[in-house]
Amino acid sequence: LIKTYRRILSSLPRCVRSISSEISDKQLQISFEGLIPKILSLQVLQHESEQQKFSELTAKGVLPPRFHGIMLFSFLQNPLLIKYKFNPADFLLGAKEAYIQINKAIASKDFANFANGYVSESFSNTLLKESLSPKFYSACLKTSKAFNTEKTEVIMTDVKVQRIMMDHIETTVIDSNTESTETESLDHINNFSYPKDSVIATVDVFFEAEESYTTTTHLETEKEPIKTISSRINKSRFTFQGCISGQVELDWKVVTFE
Repeated sequence: LIKTYRRILSSLPRCVRSISSEISDKQLQISFEGLIPKILSLQVLQHESEQQKFSELTAKGVLPPRFHGIMLFSFLQNPLLIKYKFNPADFLLGAKEAYIQINKAIASKDFANFANGYVSESFSNTLLKESLSPKFYSACLKTSKAFNTEKTEVIMTDVKVQRIMMDHIETTVIDSNTESTETESLDHINNFSYPKDSVIATVDVFFEAEESYTTTTHLETEKEPIKTISSRINKSRFTFQGCISGQVELDWKVVTFE
């Protein structure tokens, strides 16, 4: 395994295209499994250009500082991510926008009305249904319904992302073996019905954001509803998943959050 990975690693600076013609995506995936290939991949930091790239990613906040950032940089040396030109900085720009839109949609009056059955169509519902895994979407429906009743309504008015960085990244190659033996880890993948031989990237992203809410309470003793404004700092992780190998259009989905 080490010899195979050394051969792959040594060929990367010359031409990534040559790898794809000699080694299948499944072989590339296997060659990078385990801790040893990731440690060996840090040899790229011997090159000044890679040192500069690492410094830039850390300075921009794309990678966490210190040891965690170094290990995550080694995960980015995954030959499948290099082959399919995954750009972590560009990805985070999209992830930030997705985070804002999804959070606003989840805590919107539009989605609350849909969750409670007051309307049959909703822009926020359509956005969430297209952006989230089925399990995550169902959980959001239940949450919105619980927080928005006839007496109380909680609506997000603003969300400002203060910090965002990658926390983990890995790839999976879809084939008959992985689908039959790893149903637990590929549950969300199967729900999205990716084609055979697709390379799926799964990325955990850490967010720290200030969220602002308006809570409206309807009391029988009061003629007018009582409105209160509040804000909080929320730290969370979103897990994004998408096909990076081109069998289908790249459309990142949020599969879990915590």
